[in-house]
Amino acid sequence: MLANENPVFEKAVNKLLYVSSDEKLRYELDMREKAELDYWSAIGTSYDRGEEKGIEKGIEKGEKKKALTIAKNALNMGLATDNVAKLTGLTPEEVEKLHDAMR
Repeated sequence: MLANENPVFEKAVNKLLYVSSDEKLRYELDMREKAELDYWSAIGTSYDRGEEKGIEKGIEKGEKKKALTIAKNALNMGLATDNVAKLTGLTPEEVEKLHDAMR
């Protein structure tokens, strides 16, 4: 009914009828659509993985920064290097390096 009222719809209906009647053309169009869906699916997947890795890296950086801040405060309070390392999860070497940088 719409096809009779609007030339755009009429053209679309005619194109659909043509494609539907040609088995080879229909197969080619299906394969093209599948390839496009596969492409976008792969991009979405790799983007999601990249985004997830980026978030994890950002969290790790934030945790390290927080540990360093706590270590600085603990060292300023006079805590021993070994105790600061246990408190923050930093290695004694990292705490010592931080302590040297603060002097």
